[in-house]
Amino acid sequence: MTPIIYQMKEIFDDSTPASPLLLILTPGNDPMEQIKKFGEEKQKLYQPVSLGRGMGERAKQLIKEMRKGGGWVVL
Repeated sequence: MTPIIYQMKEIFDDSTPASPLLLILTPGNDPMEQIKKFGEEKQKLYQPVSLGRGMGERAKQLIKEMRKGGGWVVL
């Protein structure tokens, strides 16, 4: 089965600042490069965070910072 690959602009246009976007990774579909490119186009700071052991507090802190400053956190 071929994964459906959406354009970041379409996803972003259908979102609001109060609702997170949920992108699910599947084999052959890693959206990080699209997120990076779209962030550069929109001049948005984005911060990827791996949710491994002990990173929950770091993720929470980044979410608070980005909510104030207008950036994105990629979990």
